[in-house]
Amino acid sequence: MLKFLGILRYTVLFVLLFTGIDASAQWMAGFRYRRIITINKPLINAENAAVPHYTDFCVLIQLEDIDLIHLEDAFDNKVTHPQGLDISFAGSILPITPLKFQLDNYDPVSGKLSCWVLIPRLIAKESSEQPTVIYLYYGSTTLHNPLSSTNESMWQKDFFSVRHFSEVKDGKIGMAKSFNGINDQLNLGSTGKPELNVSAWIKLNKLGINQMIFSNDSIAVGGLQLSINAENKLFLQIRRVGTILPIIGRTTLNIGQWYHVSLSVNSNSLTMLLNGQSEAPFPPNVLPTIFGQITIGASKNNDQYFNGLIDELRITLLSKLPAWMNIHYINQSDPKAFITVGQEAVNSSLEPSFYIFQGSQNNNRWSVATNWNPVGVPPTNNKNILIKAGATLELSTPIIINKLLMEAGSKINLTNNLQIIESIELQPTAAILSSIASTEMILRLDGNVINNGQIKLTEPAAKIIFSGNQITTKYIGSGTTTVAFLEFNRPAAAASVRLAAPMFIENSLKLISGHLDANGQLNMQYINGKTAVVHPVSNQASITGNVQVQIYVPGSFPSPATGRGWRLESSPVYQTGIAEASKYNLLSLQNTVFVTGKGGQQNGFDDSPNNGATIYTHDQALTGTLAQKYIPIANMQSQIPVGRGFFLYSRGNRNLPDAFKTQVQQPPFANAAPYVLTYTGQLFTGDLVVNVYNKDTGGEGDGFNLLGNPYAAPIKWKNLEKVNIGPYLWLYDPINGDYKPILEEDTLIMPGTGFFIRVNSGSTNGSVRFSENSKYIL
Repeated sequence: MLKFLGILRYTVLFVLLFTGIDASAQWMAGFRYRRIITINKPLINAENAAVPHYTDFCVLIQLEDIDLIHLEDAFDNKVTHPQGLDISFAGSILPITPLKFQLDNYDPVSGKLSCWVLIPRLIAKESSEQPTVIYLYYGSTTLHNPLSSTNESMWQKDFFSVRHFSEVKDGKIGMAKSFNGINDQLNLGSTGKPELNVSAWIKLNKLGINQMIFSNDSIAVGGLQLSINAENKLFLQIRRVGTILPIIGRTTLNIGQWYHVSLSVNSNSLTMLLNGQSEAPFPPNVLPTIFGQITIGASKNNDQYFNGLIDELRITLLSKLPAWMNIHYINQSDPKAFITVGQEAVNSSLEPSFYIFQGSQNNNRWSVATNWNPVGVPPTNNKNILIKAGATLELSTPIIINKLLMEAGSKINLTNNLQIIESIELQPTAAILSSIASTEMILRLDGNVINNGQIKLTEPAAKIIFSGNQITTKYIGSGTTTVAFLEFNRPAAAASVRLAAPMFIENSLKLISGHLDANGQLNMQYINGKTAVVHPVSNQASITGNVQVQIYVPGSFPSPATGRGWRLESSPVYQTGIAEASKYNLLSLQNTVFVTGKGGQQNGFDDSPNNGATIYTHDQALTGTLAQKYIPIANMQSQIPVGRGFFLYSRGNRNLPDAFKTQVQQPPFANAAPYVLTYTGQLFTGDLVVNVYNKDTGGEGDGFNLLGNPYAAPIKWKNLEKVNIGPYLWLYDPINGDYKPILEEDTLIMPGTGFFIRVNSGSTNGSVRFSENSKYIL
């Protein structure tokens, strides 16, 4: 759902944009926002007072802020990429030149960002220089690639292996790797040198057992083993040929707590730190001279497996002094305390990320500069537009908008075409309305729609078109849309839109390309004497999901006729099966009319004094006249093949006052007034061949077959492909209570209509083929 982060947020944005903050500073090209990040100098101890800084030091930059949130389909995301890739870093001296960095983790919901940044010069507290300052940039079309050779090279100076891990979510920094204590291990090869530094964050799942963290010992030449012993302390074994020197740490470790372990060794010295502090003294001249293959999480004997999590494993080819390792611990243990984050600055040389229409001037026209905040008409199309609460936009010229947010109570009076490229949101009581009957008005929707208000384009020439290049788009919200014409013309047959908000069509639906999931939200209305219809469906288009189709039933016939009587009907939707095996049921009829039958409520019928049947199907195989071949349905679960009709006894609308009494219970019965049936199911599309039969005994009723229009559209009699079928069709005349033979080939069979055809004498079978080309749209 579109999330607008509040009036305060965009007000602050425009204050920053137009008060010239950072206007004189150099900016990295294309970035809209930046923040100054100052590294906390007092936390950094120098290794050597004569050189009170570090060169090319990798620092964890971690911050969380509302301005870094990226919500799906949000109108005003400042971080524009859902994975946070539209960011960069630069030094304060060269603010237009990117630093090398890697994005480690980004949470779009919380706005939490974790990055490793290579700082060219990290100032220590012993220095008289100002603290290290860098810029975080965000909001750009330029995307960061963490795996690019340039960004990965930040680790290549003296690092042998850097593992951020991405297996489990609850890592110390982002994600971590889980070791099961049974058979998990990580083999990294050999550094080929007698000098290294290894560090990692560890969290134990189990205590009281020996668990190997790191080993590079070799049977021939010795090496190191760093583990947790059964007393839950760090246990280092220095192995030389013929000797093993064990060293045990001071600290007892606990389950479920993160610890930073680092080990640094060269030919002269060895240092082991836990959480940045020395863990044990080491005797000199006992170090191995050559190391073997490195294994993480297991010993070389494939025992002493580590049971827990390991995160941010680092191995360098050079030993490191305790001060260097301590900075890494301080930085990674509390990255928020390691930095101070400044206020957001906005690049005033770029145009605003969105424009606010506040209206009220000169008939609320788009082209009037004083209707905008800041004053000035947006220069071109494809801009992000916010319409303020209560404002009315009179849109009389064609406009293309990238994103559109309509606040509560705002309105667009549409008298010309409007195209939305990326997304549109209508907040509650917002509305888009058509207002000129003689002018074509097209609302073209290329992206996601959130409608919590009202879209009403019911003028005869008003149309909504779903198009655009997005493969999958959404249509959601608590509001309603009513439109005369709906057209679906997506970029490919697989490009889809799923309706999750009501859509009412008053004239027609046209499916040209793409897939429409109606999802029970599409309503084909009967209005102004006409049911909304479905145009011939292209083979590049498809529709699934339930649709409501309204069919008009006439009534209030003048005496001696009565609106109470029989009708030949057909369902314009189906519920089960596919293609020619599709079938429909009649359950939705009971929302509007009383349906009675043998067995009454036991068989799903409405109760009545006599339980007389009011729905019949027709079977040519029976003997007798046309009327004698009717069969009452057995129960309301009965299914009828698509393309077949049924005979309905219409008593009128059951939802009228005293309807049961005046329609079912006792005479005199009411002269049924007109009403509308609403069928619910899936629209049938494509071709349908209905096989028909002739008992061919010479009887009066031989050859008659009851068919039904399978489409939610009129079909023309002459457009049906017929084999062994006579030239007449028979429609039922409810005023005279009789069948009416019709010879005219241009006769239209309306949606929801049943009709009879007759197989030629001398033939025992025939067929009728319905196709999309059979449809005739008035």
